[in-house]
Order: sequence, then structure tokens, then C-alpha cells
Amino acid sequence: DTQNKKKMDRLDNINVGHNDFIHDLSFDFYGKRVATCSSDRKIKIFSKSKGKWVQTASFQHHDAIIWKVKWAHPMFGSIL
Repeated sequence: DTQNKKKMDRLDNINVGHNDFIHDLSFDFYGKRVATCSSDRKIKIFSKSKGKWVQTASFQHHDAIIWKVKWAHPMFGSIL
């Protein structure tokens, strides 16, 4: 449907800055934030600001590869 395609944001020009393979990404419930995870053992969070995706957080508290990332429903708060 063309109307729905016009409403969707594009994610084709995001510089995630991971140093290894990206295994997963997840949009929050509202589509305003995206989280990525990688073999570099990092989780990165990006928010939409003035039409561009900007990194707002980066975590590396793991000793192994991170394979999956998922946002919780907003009724539980802002939780990955």
C-alpha cells in the first residue's frame, strides 16, 4: 500500500559504528528508536533527530557475542 510506505521511515543510511557483524536490530514500539547488537559485544541505541538517526547510547557489558535484541512493550517502561 503506497500510503503506508510514505509514512514509514527509512533506515538505509545509518552509520552504526559496530566493529563486527550486526546480528539483530529492533525498533521500539513507536518506531522512534532502534537498538542494534553485534559480534563486537556491544548494544547501540539510536534515536531519530531532525530526520537523521543519531546514536544516543552504547553498552558493552558482555563477555560474548550478542545475538538478539528486543524492546519490551512500553507498558513495562523503556527496557531492552
